[in-house]
Amino acid sequence: MKKFIVFLLIIIASVLVVSCGDGADDTTTFEFDTTVEVVERTVSVTYKATEGGSIIGETSQSATITKPSYFFSEVTAVADEGYVFKGWSDGKSSASRRDILSSSREYTAIFKKLYTITFIAGKGGTIRGNLVQEVAEGDTNFSVTAIANPGYEFIGWSNGSMSPILRVTPEEATEVTASFRPVSLSLPVININTENYDPIISKEFYINCEVTVSNTTEEFTLESESGKIKGRGNTSWKNDKKPYHLKFNSKVDLFGNGAAKDWTIIPNHTDYSMIRNYLAYSAAAQMETLGGMGEMQFVELYLNGQYDGVYLICEQIEPHEERVQMNTAEGVLDAGYIIELDGHSEGDRFVVNNKYYTIHTPNNYTKDQKNYIGTYVIDCLEALKNGSWNDIIALMDVESFAESYIIHEIHKCCDVGYSSFYMIKDAGGKMRCGPVWD
Repeated sequence: MKKFIVFLLIIIASVLVVSCGDGADDTTTFEFDTTVEVVERTVSVTYKATEGGSIIGETSQSATITKPSYFFSEVTAVADEGYVFKGWSDGKSSASRRDILSSSREYTAIFKKLYTITFIAGKGGTIRGNLVQEVAEGDTNFSVTAIANPGYEFIGWSNGSMSPILRVTPEEATEVTASFRPVSLSLPVININTENYDPIISKEFYINCEVTVSNTTEEFTLESESGKIKGRGNTSWKNDKKPYHLKFNSKVDLFGNGAAKDWTIIPNHTDYSMIRNYLAYSAAAQMETLGGMGEMQFVELYLNGQYDGVYLICEQIEPHEERVQMNTAEGVLDAGYIIELDGHSEGDRFVVNNKYYTIHTPNNYTKDQKNYIGTYVIDCLEALKNGSWNDIIALMDVESFAESYIIHEIHKCCDVGYSSFYMIKDAGGKMRCGPVWD
């Protein structure tokens, strides 16, 4: 079959060659039509402008062409005073344009009138954003946010909007006022504004902040105190109402609890009564050996101008004459330790019986100190396991562990045996329980 097809192609080719001869001397002659008809056509472009602007350049251009397309000269749309250029009718946004066209076209430069919108803050608040904005007809302003001062709450805008964040068109209003009203607060008010009003999103990294305290006695009123803040907690950090760690740049006495830099802000989010932590800390403070965390204070917290609810201000767990009172030493293994049974811990820690422990004090402990306190915990557990009373009382302050058991049992602390369980090893002393924590 293949041979037949090849043979057939040879015959066809032979016939074509013979047919191209002139019949006289078998010379093949090809003739071509060398005439090409050149078609001329006229292409034009027209540029127009709506009210509020004009066109610089030739607004009406035309050309007679024989090629597929033609470059026309550049034009530029220019807005009149009080107007703004919004683009061309074909969607191009650049004011200047130079078109290459193969057929006639018409383009219109679109201009919109500018309006001035003014935003005003009533008594008791401020507005974040540009207070005076020029807005084109049909557009909305760059958003502004109404922020209530401590002791006030935002109640709405004069145009009827109830959202603190506002965007309006000039057709709706050219002047809008944010209204605020006083709120009745019986608790001290803490107002924390972060740098650039940035949200607090990290438990690892601080952001700078300014703190004011009001609605309290003159002695504990703060006009403005610099510091930094970050998140804290484990499970509680996942809640909508979050806990924070506040660190002032210099020592501050909040509500008579003693001057210090570090403070803990507890939300009590899952406790509708908001008093369980307070009661537990207060009960622990009455124990003879367990000790408490000193004074606590309920406050109303405003974060970046927004009311965040009722919180409990507590002292940070650290060696301090007004906080954790303990014996410490430097340069020795038995330096004095605060450790935490911390099932959520990450990073540097030690493990005993598959449970994680974090060292909070000393801050810059050595590897040898870490091994020392880890071994001490093992010795305590071995003494309990063996049931040797003499070994137990030689290593542990038994009464503090008994008091801790009572506190955690009464208040049904679900983290016992897993996390947030603190112990103190005084320099030259025994291991004791405390302080109780949330």
